[in-house]
Amino acid sequence: MIDRKAIYSLQELLDDISDPPDPIVDAGVLLKGTLLAIIGPKKANKTFLAYNFGVAIASGKDFAGFKIRGEHSVLMLSAEGGYYPNRERLKKIAKKVDEKALKRFHYVPIVNLDFNRDKTLEQLHLWIKQLKPDVLIIDPLSKFHTADENSAKEMSKVCKHLRNFVEEYDLSLIVVHHTGKDQYKGARGSSVIGAEYDSAIYLKTYKDYHHFEFDMRHVAAPETVKLRFNSETFWFGSQEDNKAVIQLRDNGSTSKANLAKILMNKDDISQSSAYRAINKAEDCGKIVATGDILELV
Repeated sequence: MIDRKAIYSLQELLDDISDPPDPIVDAGVLLKGTLLAIIGPKKANKTFLAYNFGVAIASGKDFAGFKIRGEHSVLMLSAEGGYYPNRERLKKIAKKVDEKALKRFHYVPIVNLDFNRDKTLEQLHLWIKQLKPDVLIIDPLSKFHTADENSAKEMSKVCKHLRNFVEEYDLSLIVVHHTGKDQYKGARGSSVIGAEYDSAIYLKTYKDYHHFEFDMRHVAAPETVKLRFNSETFWFGSQEDNKAVIQLRDNGSTSKANLAKILMNKDDISQSSAYRAINKAEDCGKIVATGDILELV
């Protein structure tokens, strides 16, 4: 439980020199004890982004420009996709993750949890007390309540349960939520949902890439970034991250020097950018060196 006073005088606030919450994901994307919302339309790969964050946070590995601070335990409640399809997806996503990190990530494939029911809350309290996660991921929020999403009163009750978990267990939350039919109008349902988060990533889908737009309550929001989803590894990455993968797939296994030449010629980038793209792809586990030859994972 967070050790915090109930009432402060203005003098006490002015005299307080305690540090703000530590970041779990840099740039204010996810701080300790805060709520990050991932918001986007259907089939925007929101679940994959939640998986990416969960595995990256458990392993302490950066991805797609997101800087992960340290290794943290994760509990993910998933009500999308079904057990077996998600099992296969996670096998790909976590292919290069070490055993210790794998044991820090806990996954609950269940679809009958309802925050409006006492039994659900009791069960979740038990899981949290048992596993002691630093980060709780809920995907998607709509599958974990029976409230009217357009009702501010009903959604306030749902959001209160989320905040109670944050306060009681000093954990961070990542919540996946949908936009309405028009992805440009923000989160679906009551404005209470949009008002509750501390930070948000809005996914907007285009033909070959996603726009990641940020909304931050505690820090200045990062600039919008353009990221691609790799359908082979199930990881998001920058365009530069995926260039090496695309050319290796199109041209077959080859040496790092030769792949760099291919990237320079076909993608019209400098030698340093070519090697940086290759190194990033290796760091993300998308390609691997077997001796002097690079191969797709």
